[in-house]
Parts: sequence; C-alpha cells; structure tokens
Amino acid sequence: NGKFNSALGFRQPGSSLMPYLYSYAFSKDKNPDTSFSNLPFTATIDRGGKQELITINNVSNYQSPIENLLNSLNQRYIIPSVELTSSLGENKVSDNFNEFDTLNIADRPNCTIALVMEGCEKDLLDLTFFYSVLKNEGLKIPINTVNSIKRFDENGKRLIAFIRFY
Repeated sequence: NGKFNSALGFRQPGSSLMPYLYSYAFSKDKNPDTSFSNLPFTATIDRGGKQELITINNVSNYQSPIENLLNSLNQRYIIPSVELTSSLGENKVSDNFNEFDTLNIADRPNCTIALVMEGCEKDLLDLTFFYSVLKNEGLKIPINTVNSIKRFDENGKRLIAFIRFY
C-alpha cells in the first residue's frame, strides 16, 4: 500500500556486497592471487542469542580444494568469501562497511559473516553511496536527498507540494 520506503528500507542485497569485501581485502594484505579453500564446512553462528551450526556452501554447489580471490569474486563463491571475512576479522569488515553509511539511522545491522552469505540487510541509499565511492576511486561525495517538491502557477500560487522527511 505504498508504506514501504524502498530507498531507506532494509533489504538483503545478496552478492552485491561482495565487491565491498574484496575491495576492503585488497586495501589490506590480500591480492587477487591470494587463495582460500573452496570446500564446504560447518560454522557456528549466533542467531538471536542462540548458537546454531550451519553448513557453508556455494550457491552453485561447486567446490574445489582452493580458489584465488579473483576467481572467487568473478564466480561469486561464498566459501572463499567467508574464509576471507574470517581472515580479515568479521568485526573489522563490518565496522569498515559501516564507515560508508551516510544516513543517521540508529541500530544499523552488524553485518559479520552474513555480509557474504547474502543475509546482511542494507538500504538502497547506502549501497548507492558505496558504489559511487568505488566509481570515484575512493572519493566520498555526500548524498543529497530531495525533501520536498513544490509547483507554483504564474502568479506564485502553490499548486502542488509533495513533502517527504528522511
């Protein structure tokens, strides 16, 4: 009924966050030839205060003993991406991603292992801002949102006003 704000509402962006993870890794001590295992494994995650075992596998079920980061990113393999996140430190990866957030919204999700498992929720404006930083080679240009649109007739009388507060 038009009550969900698609720009500010949290969505699971899927593998669209992987370029962030890899750009962060390449800014550290990793390079495209760095390799990780690409074999399924079991991990423990915290789900609402309860520890749960999950099996980490690629969406395509493809597996190999080892994959380099370049191929892992190109193929969107989850297993090496989880291994990469673990090697960088889950909290460091999450904290660094949150540096890209531009809107003052409380309680941003803490995206740790879920970042690469396509379960981390972000809003469209944050993703747009992140990709603009990549495109601008690291330059952060603030997002300017439209707060209202007004239309006037030739005598200056207001005809229409749409107001949105963010």
